[in-house]
Amino acid sequence: MHVNIYMHSHPSLFPIHELTFISRRRSSAAQKLAEKVRRIKARSYERPAELFGRFLDLRHLKQPSGKRNRSFNRTTTFWAFLSQVLSTDGSCRSILRDIQATAAKRGCPVPSGNTAAYCQARARLPFDTVLSLLHSTVLHADRQPERTEGFEGRRVIVVDGSTVSMPDTAANRAEWPQPAGQKAGCGFPYAKLMCAFYLNSGALMDFALGDKHDGEIGLLRSLRGSFRQGDILLGDRAFCTYYDIAGFQLDGVDSVVRLHQARKLGRARRRFSKHDKLHVWTRPRSRPAKVEKDQWVSIPETMEMRVITVLVKEPGHRTQRIQLATTLTDPVAFPAERIAELYLARWRAELYIRDIKTTMGMDILRCKSPDMIRKELLMCFIAYNCIRLSMWEASGGRNIQRMSFKATCAATAAWEPMFEGFSAKRRGELLREFYRVVLGEVLPHRPGRREPREAFALRTGTGHLSAALLTY
Repeated sequence: MHVNIYMHSHPSLFPIHELTFISRRRSSAAQKLAEKVRRIKARSYERPAELFGRFLDLRHLKQPSGKRNRSFNRTTTFWAFLSQVLSTDGSCRSILRDIQATAAKRGCPVPSGNTAAYCQARARLPFDTVLSLLHSTVLHADRQPERTEGFEGRRVIVVDGSTVSMPDTAANRAEWPQPAGQKAGCGFPYAKLMCAFYLNSGALMDFALGDKHDGEIGLLRSLRGSFRQGDILLGDRAFCTYYDIAGFQLDGVDSVVRLHQARKLGRARRRFSKHDKLHVWTRPRSRPAKVEKDQWVSIPETMEMRVITVLVKEPGHRTQRIQLATTLTDPVAFPAERIAELYLARWRAELYIRDIKTTMGMDILRCKSPDMIRKELLMCFIAYNCIRLSMWEASGGRNIQRMSFKATCAATAAWEPMFEGFSAKRRGELLREFYRVVLGEVLPHRPGRREPREAFALRTGTGHLSAALLTY
């Protein structure tokens, strides 16, 4: 059968649009809104949202009314910033290349390769918005069953301090001066951090930022409002001060810390066992620096402290005798063995800080102004909490200490691009597969392990470590 393609003697001036006009139907208001949302989402960069979106209160990213709809709106800027701190490269140019590739894949206009627009968008991102998003991850972590066995279901918060350095700019130097021992132009500005972690999940509960003039104990005092009645503070000997232990006790927070080397113990009021005694501490006469007089007189003049001596006989431990001080004075409800095990878990704070600084590369920050340094810190903490919460969800809260944080970061980077373009059902299946992969990275159980290099030297009979063994 022959079909004549010249059916009309006078072709229309707009043949393509003619068919469109004939078949077009009037869209409802709901359809128009859905199409508008689809176009906005197509221009948005929200790739990490499938993995981490449920841990965040995304209402804080809502664009204020009256603001023009930029290519780098709040949503795109936030997720791009989060991807940047998670990436191994960490540069603005690298994440911009990723945004360009995503836009080209979706058939949207590809943004310019100039990083100025993205950097300006990061500067426009409100600090309070980023802080609220970090707070939403803390609230999500707080809803998890964070309870330590043997302590009546109470939360244990482990604290520790650290430092971070940053680019040597005039603004950064003015906010965070260099150490006094460094000559001008020979060092970098550095800031002090005080971090408070949930002991079991490892998520960050709160933090304080200071300069070289702020001590760890002073930064911890600024976090007292984040603790709640019934918590247990776990820390090293730097936090064994009368004022702070008594202050936390007034707030209903007990302490388990290592006894400070300068603390002199008198005669015990009561002896529970040879290595478990109850002492009465008296408020010092001199008031600590940066403590107001009314705050000093508000704490009690005496308080009962339980001192437990722990004898560590396992090889590989540097200290053979550890003395712990705690306000948990009931030996029946809180046996000495449980408190000793709890203090040995304090080392997790060092590992959590290592995960943030070394694994995530936050030891040296990149931004060149104090405002952006603070935002970068918040974004790093958001990324850290999201990864910790992913580990907690994957494991169901069981044996999370046996899971590898570094392997989870690597899995996140590999699986993050795979969720785009699939249905909700398929994305759920991918998320379950992601959790299965994360659970496959189980660390070996090595309590009290010895250094393998030393063991190798002893086995070979050399009696010393060779230069080859010292090289990683």
